[in-house]
Amino acid sequence: MAVATPPISPALAIDEQVASLQATLGRLEHALGVTSEAIVWTDEDGNIRWCNSAFERLSMLRALSLSGQPIEHALALEWHDGPVDVLSRPLRRALSGDGENGGRVVIDTYQTNRGGQRRFLEIHAASLSAASGTSAIMVVRDNTERHLAETWLEAKSHRSGLLRAVAAASNQAEEPEQALKRGLQLICQFLGWPLGHAILIGPGEAPGAELWFPQEPSQSGLTSRGLTAEAIKTAKPAWTIRPEASPSGLECSLALPVKSLGQNWAVLEFFTSSAVEPDPELIPLFEQIGAQLGCVF
Repeated sequence: MAVATPPISPALAIDEQVASLQATLGRLEHALGVTSEAIVWTDEDGNIRWCNSAFERLSMLRALSLSGQPIEHALALEWHDGPVDVLSRPLRRALSGDGENGGRVVIDTYQTNRGGQRRFLEIHAASLSAASGTSAIMVVRDNTERHLAETWLEAKSHRSGLLRAVAAASNQAEEPEQALKRGLQLICQFLGWPLGHAILIGPGEAPGAELWFPQEPSQSGLTSRGLTAEAIKTAKPAWTIRPEASPSGLECSLALPVKSLGQNWAVLEFFTSSAVEPDPELIPLFEQIGAQLGCVF
């Protein structure tokens, strides 16, 4: 004879459901804690309710100190070329439904500068509606490594393109002046600098004919002879923040020797209106360009 199973009391059933729910939430919180993406949950005023460990690392603050704090206290963002209030964008857009897919916002141009290190972030924000009110969830993906890799590949491509263009100009030139003029143009465009100057070197390394790109300036005293002498003496590119002469607000100069078989044939100079730190990675590139242009002599 089968023994009847006693019915489970409503209170016991609720306790079991609560325990199951707590276990599920525990597993979910553990999973969110180990993900590499930073996740933060805020109320409708932008105050932090919860965040995972990845968000702690991103903000460089502990979750206990973040709880109840405004989101902008933990995450100072920049968008394009200026700061942006994270509460206004993207959080407020998500809360107001002003975004894609009914309140969801995806923007990948944010930056933050925590700890002196610039990070590039992709932020997904969405609003959550419940009986207790409206809140928002943000998922922050750190794309810094991808951004740096893409930047490096783009820079490498631009440098390779410059070398190919200078080589083509050298091969096609009938006279050295043609190659030098084209070289001035290509390097000015590559650097984004407004003025290029070439000085041909005569017997005894005396300055000879001069070429300009785009054209000879009306001001006098533009050439930094000290920088030119350094490039000739060392047979290497010379780059300085403050040239000896800086009319028209031109503050930065690069001198590039053009040589072949140990002989200096010309020096190229480049000027810009803003102070630019010398880039050590460009020095070998300019050495190759000087050797390529030297082949036309």
